[in-house]
Amino acid sequence: MKNIDKKLVVFLTIMNLLVIGAVIYIVFQFERVEQSIHVMSDEVTETMNILSPLIKNLELVSINVIEIGEAANLTYISLKKLKKLHTKLIKSQTEFQPKLLESLQNWNQKAITNIQTIREVVDRGKRVTDESGGNFRAIEQQLRIFQNIFTVDKLINFIKTQIFVTLALLIVISLFTSLIISRLLKQSQLAIKQAKLVANQRWVQSKLTELYDNIRGELNHTTLAQRIIDYLTPCLNALVGAIYNNDNGTLKLNAGYAYPTQPNETNQFLFGQGLIGQAAKEQKSILVSEIPDNCIKINSALGEMKPNHMLVTPFMLDGHVKGVIELGLFRPLSENQTLLLQQAAERIAISFKSAEYRNQMRILLKESQAQSEELQQQQKILEQQQQELEQNNSQLETFARTVAHDLKNPLNTVIGYSDELVEICTEDNLLDAELMSQLVFVAKAGHKMEEIINALLLLAKTSKGGNIDTQPLDMPSIIAQAQERLIYMIKGCQAEISIAKNFPVVLGYAPWVEEVWANYISNGIKYGGLPPKLELGADVQDDNMIRFWVRDNGPGLSKENLAKLFTAFTRLHQNNAEGHGLGLSIVQQIIEKLNGKIGAESIMGQGSTFYFTLPKL
Repeated sequence: MKNIDKKLVVFLTIMNLLVIGAVIYIVFQFERVEQSIHVMSDEVTETMNILSPLIKNLELVSINVIEIGEAANLTYISLKKLKKLHTKLIKSQTEFQPKLLESLQNWNQKAITNIQTIREVVDRGKRVTDESGGNFRAIEQQLRIFQNIFTVDKLINFIKTQIFVTLALLIVISLFTSLIISRLLKQSQLAIKQAKLVANQRWVQSKLTELYDNIRGELNHTTLAQRIIDYLTPCLNALVGAIYNNDNGTLKLNAGYAYPTQPNETNQFLFGQGLIGQAAKEQKSILVSEIPDNCIKINSALGEMKPNHMLVTPFMLDGHVKGVIELGLFRPLSENQTLLLQQAAERIAISFKSAEYRNQMRILLKESQAQSEELQQQQKILEQQQQELEQNNSQLETFARTVAHDLKNPLNTVIGYSDELVEICTEDNLLDAELMSQLVFVAKAGHKMEEIINALLLLAKTSKGGNIDTQPLDMPSIIAQAQERLIYMIKGCQAEISIAKNFPVVLGYAPWVEEVWANYISNGIKYGGLPPKLELGADVQDDNMIRFWVRDNGPGLSKENLAKLFTAFTRLHQNNAEGHGLGLSIVQQIIEKLNGKIGAESIMGQGSTFYFTLPKL
């Protein structure tokens, strides 16, 4: 930087000296030209004074020349006449010859006179010419002076042109020089800034690398904080340092460097409390200068000393304060140190966040281990329950077989005899009204027991695991068998059943599907209108399923009752229902076993529709 400044100063000094010398030279040339012009002006004036008498003499010479010309003409004419006369005189010998000779003499005399006159004029012109000779030489000198004046005038114009050109060049050179100098200055400043920036970045990167090496590894909060403050405090030329961790909104002291501990001193702050809490609240650094004497002091073997400045800086991650660093300084941080602290803050926050994650992972690992042990215990309990369930299923199957073999046959006999007695007594009127009602009650109880036994048998079959072999079903014949089973109910209630002519072929298990139709038809007769009217039909669905349905003319069901419709041991019509509440729940198990679904639709006052779906063939 210093070498560049010296070169620029020398260059500027030389350029200024050149410009000053050029100006002085131009001024001097102008002075010389002005003096020359004054001298020439005086010479021109003198020349004009000399030319005035010369011009007058030239006028006299001109007049004399004119007179000489006239005299010469006259002489010439006289001589011609004399010549002719002389010729005639010689040829003629007359009496007039004496007169002619006299005339000739007269002409001769005139010619002599004219010649003398010419000579006088010539002599006079010669004298004038001699007198003017010196004047002509003066004229020649003056003419030469005039030539010099013209030359000087050209020289002056040339000098003016050169002066203007020189001035223009000087202006261009000065402007170009200024541009070069400004660019050099900018480039030098930029180069200096870049050099400083590169040096700062290298220093900062080296310090950050050292810091990262110190905090690498799986460290807890206390160890991590101690390593950070132990490195940053001497690196930033601080005397004392402390680091606080954000623990659910409370800033707690984690570690310190030369940090004096005093009794009854609080080591935790809330957001907005003290400088520590205020820096965390504002999420920006706070620098305090001119610290009072009663503030923090640092003890050593040589004595006590106190910092002149205190810097409090929060470190954040994703806009959340993870902690605060407090430093006591003799002097404010330099540009490099400030940059180091700013870039280190985010990495410190990440390290604290990682420590939190590791702590949470440890807690979760302990919890997962405890949960694993609990799950193992629950697994054992489930296995025991599974064994008990299998035993219960086995007992249920044994019970179903017992019911089928030991109860159903005698029950069928009781039902057969009771129905026959009711028919005979009704036709022959053998019993009174009370006995007749009791006999009818016995017959109905027998039928009810048969339904319960059939339901339990069906429930045992559907609850048993394993897949069912499905086959194509002849749905009209299955519906006919279900109607045959319910013939007494249909006749007794005078029910009207309308059945569709065509049913699509589906896959299923015929005995179970017969139970579904029997349940839906019996429910329609029980809960339908007076008399009950039923419609049986089928629809093709988009999902390659066939929906079979039974529609009645009953009072309909509310949304609350529809939601509870397929729950086991639920009876919606307590007044007129004689069932046991297992029918629809067993139907649901049957249809789900056959890969179908069941449902119901109802509008109060417009009847209900019960349906089930089976896969299309």
